[in-house]
Amino acid sequence: MKFTSTRKTESVSGGEAVLNGTPAGGGLYVPSEFPVFSENEIAEFCKMAYPERVAVVFKKFFDDFSYYELLDYAEKAYASFEDFCPVVKLEDESYVAELWHGPTATCKDLSLAMMPYVIEAAKKKLGLTKKTLAVFATTGNTGKAALESFTGHSGAKLVVVYPDAVMDYLQKLQLVTHVGDNTHVFGVKGSFSEAKESVSAFFSNKENKIALSASGYEAVDVSSVNWCRITAEIACVFSVYADLMESEEISPSQKVNLCIPTSSGSMLAAAYYAKKMGLPVDRIIVAVNENNHLAKFFASGEYQRPKTVALTNSPSLDAARCRNLERILYEISGRNAAFVSEKMEELALSGKFRVDKKLLDDCDIVCGYATEDEIIDTIEGEFEENDYVCDPHTAVAVSVWLDYLTQAEDKTPTVLFSTASPFRYPIDVLFAITEDFVRDPVKAIRKLEEATALDAPEALKKLSKLQVKHNKIVELSDVSETIFDFIK
Repeated sequence: MKFTSTRKTESVSGGEAVLNGTPAGGGLYVPSEFPVFSENEIAEFCKMAYPERVAVVFKKFFDDFSYYELLDYAEKAYASFEDFCPVVKLEDESYVAELWHGPTATCKDLSLAMMPYVIEAAKKKLGLTKKTLAVFATTGNTGKAALESFTGHSGAKLVVVYPDAVMDYLQKLQLVTHVGDNTHVFGVKGSFSEAKESVSAFFSNKENKIALSASGYEAVDVSSVNWCRITAEIACVFSVYADLMESEEISPSQKVNLCIPTSSGSMLAAAYYAKKMGLPVDRIIVAVNENNHLAKFFASGEYQRPKTVALTNSPSLDAARCRNLERILYEISGRNAAFVSEKMEELALSGKFRVDKKLLDDCDIVCGYATEDEIIDTIEGEFEENDYVCDPHTAVAVSVWLDYLTQAEDKTPTVLFSTASPFRYPIDVLFAITEDFVRDPVKAIRKLEEATALDAPEALKKLSKLQVKHNKIVELSDVSETIFDFIK
């Protein structure tokens, strides 16, 4: 399987696509063609353990790896998971796929767990001897999941940068208490956007690239656009469908809708690709919060990058750009790289672009948004009516789905993707359920356990007892120096 770019003709292997992260000169990697699973092959997923499902999907794209290599990586990568993506029945014809049963209680665990194994193996296959350096900015969820995934991998070092002033206390605590000799965490004085820009500037600086190489390192982009993460999420989508079949909630080949809360669009891309690969998916319902530029795009055909990002009670959806939307544009335009390149150039120059609305109408993707008040109301409503506890991001999906049902006569079974444990956001969830506002998230976790009769993940309950290991806060101008200090 070879990979090309969304903006120009290119041909690299799956391993090269992962190590490169993104193509030189812009764009995103996509497979040159999509393998298609038959009805019988999809049914075979029901007989497999989760690591086997992951290995089967990865093998379709990484044909320079053997199935048993990939299975070995998957078994190691997911060994610490309490569960994988169990499906919970919400009410008739609606289900919640809980993607947050990994070590950090978010969906990012599922997408990042394979990354260090695939990176190290790809380097060996290509004869590359330099160590890997991964650096990225985070508001919490992705950062901690990456730290868990990369810790202990001697061939790689990971640096996580976070915006100190706007970090949620609980998520910051997860970062600054992390222990790992090959990992480092520091905060910056600035916004999340400024933190991301400082990391991008670090990698785009030619002198930094030379200095990294001289130090024996090569940089790898492990963000949501990396194909390794997309593949892991495709495997997740197939696994959810297989679990529904295995439990006889749906019959073989029965179509389902998927409702996905997203900001970067990686799970949107994964769901869209799973459909192209033969999974019986009818409609993909994208759910966003008040940062609703994606909803406006699917409604009108015009995408406009927002000048500011609202900080909401569903912070993982607070983003200024849906990076993986480029992959969707590539597919719906008939894999037209010139078209995508033109639209991305328009976005870079003017902050917006427009596509023919018919292209969007034909792709079976709809998008809606939920306000902060609707999120709180939804958490309360699902607890009262279905005895189900949502985190704010899952509540975005539920709210958008319920709104969708008022507009469409759609009886298709629908799977709503739950991206984080409710205990990751205990203050908002507790308030929604009990109207009890508790400022201390550690106390809020205990009260939420009492109110719901659920047990919080151990990793969250023990956070307040852990020692802070990373307390450095630097100016934006000092990001590069801080990174080099760590890898010396």
